[in-house]
Amino acid sequence: MLQRLLIYVFLTLLIFLFGCHNTVDNNLIFKEDFEKGILDSSRWKITTDGDFADYTVDVCDVDISEKNDFRLRLQANTLETSDPLKYLGVRSKEVLDLNTDLEISFDVDWNDQANGCYLTASLYLCPTISENPKNENDWLKFEYTGVPPGRNVRINIWEKINGAVIPHYTDWGPRDEKDKPVGKYLEPGKHTIKLVISGSTLKIFEDDNEIYYLREYKLSFTTAYIYLQMSSGTNYPARTVYFDNISVKDINIQD
Repeated sequence: MLQRLLIYVFLTLLIFLFGCHNTVDNNLIFKEDFEKGILDSSRWKITTDGDFADYTVDVCDVDISEKNDFRLRLQANTLETSDPLKYLGVRSKEVLDLNTDLEISFDVDWNDQANGCYLTASLYLCPTISENPKNENDWLKFEYTGVPPGRNVRINIWEKINGAVIPHYTDWGPRDEKDKPVGKYLEPGKHTIKLVISGSTLKIFEDDNEIYYLREYKLSFTTAYIYLQMSSGTNYPARTVYFDNISVKDINIQD
């Protein structure tokens, strides 16, 4: 009797876990955690715009212990180069259908920059294929950008519609004694960013804190590629940012 009961409980647990797993997978439109330890060329295309002394786009293990923590690494060395700004990143090869309510989530690690001047780390949603989505006519982006003298960042949530840039939100951070914005210090490590486009609204979260809310919002495009990108000014030694845990979820599907 006890054996049958244990078997019943075990089978019930398996069915429950299997059902939960399928529910979560059904919600996901796109997911990338780089846990294979390589940049999958069937899913991602490297993008560059501008000249570099050297650059790296790969997946690396940032955990020095026996555990693994694989992340997308973007690294740019721009010493003795000429283009004022250079852009480096990856684009998803899969185009996403945006005709639903979505939660787009990703982790970004600013890498505790000693000098982040003229440095950015961004996610773009853009409907067209490009070496640099910033040059395209339509996109939505979340961006960390370095604030001189370089350790702090500001947040930009901007959109481009038919060639016109709309700066929805910029967080300049606190101001110094001369009333100059100094940006904010990012704690070392990964920060989770979520863009929620739902019910004609746009919400942006940073580490579960809502930082921006826009009513009566509608994307100007219905399909998009994901771009993960950094940019750098000229004449800087190698600087690195990391991305991880990219997911796009259909939040119309009930858990």
